[in-house]
Amino acid sequence: MKDIKRAFKIASWGSYLPKRKVMAEELEKELDTPQGYILEKTKIQYRHHADNTETNSIMGANALHQALQKANLKAKDLDLIINASASKEQVMPYQAALIQQELISLTGDKTINTPCMDVDTSCLSFVSALEMATHMLETGAYKRIAIVSSEVASCGLNKKHFESYTLFGDGAAAFIFERDDERKSGLVSFNLRTFSKGAKTCEILAGGTKFNVVKPPAKIEDYMFKMDGKGAFRLSAEKLPEFLDEFFEKSGIKGFEDIDVVVPHQASPLALEHMIKRLELSLDKMVYILHKRGNQVAASIPFSLIEALDTGMLKKGQSAMLFGTSAGLSIGALLFRL
Repeated sequence: MKDIKRAFKIASWGSYLPKRKVMAEELEKELDTPQGYILEKTKIQYRHHADNTETNSIMGANALHQALQKANLKAKDLDLIINASASKEQVMPYQAALIQQELISLTGDKTINTPCMDVDTSCLSFVSALEMATHMLETGAYKRIAIVSSEVASCGLNKKHFESYTLFGDGAAAFIFERDDERKSGLVSFNLRTFSKGAKTCEILAGGTKFNVVKPPAKIEDYMFKMDGKGAFRLSAEKLPEFLDEFFEKSGIKGFEDIDVVVPHQASPLALEHMIKRLELSLDKMVYILHKRGNQVAASIPFSLIEALDTGMLKKGQSAMLFGTSAGLSIGALLFRL
């Protein structure tokens, strides 16, 4: 494995799960399917869905507040807050500003004015944001950066589309990254490729400047999430071998056998099963939380990383690969040493 390219260390992390736990049995009754059918198809025992009081910003601020408390830090100790999410509480302003606003409400500290920005590469937003943050930390201009991924996917699901309606869950995860002057931990390599011929495999047509309340689309469904899961799967499976060859070459490793922990996007049971079989991944080194979270969009990878850290699966000095696909269609991976 190559040396650390850009040094950083994880200072802390936090998370927030909506209060409502949606069991597979509840969805089976709602969709009038046979008992056990949804669990068999999705492998998801339960997922959490936000209620009307749990917005992206409220959940994100709670996750970040937890991370700050765990590290005994205050918001003023942050040099930057990056929101790395796909779902939007509102079109404007950007999500990170709303998270800061809610953080002020939580802490009562009205002096918080930490710079904020958004990064959106759909399900890979956290990975993209972390890669950007490593550049900022490496220059020394930033000492401590928070990345928050807060997703409310449930509000845009179409009940007529069984695959997506039963797959997604909500939640928020936050990480605080610091500059590592000792250069013992940090980024080894990163790779992101976008194959836009798959851009329509996952989309929400309306809500932007093309289709909105002023220029309405033909169908109300255009405001809801639409997914061609099989199309996205076929394209990603086609492009994955070449992508991984390029990534491993950049990393200076032979393959997954040289990586301690793989932290994948919990996209779907089909995607994870294919990953395990096609890539000959050892189950004891791959994080799996789909059964209790569902697909949490951009929050999926940081929630999986939290699982690896909290359970001791990922330990200091070991390597971890953040890895997944996203709407676009994009494939991304980031290798770092803890």
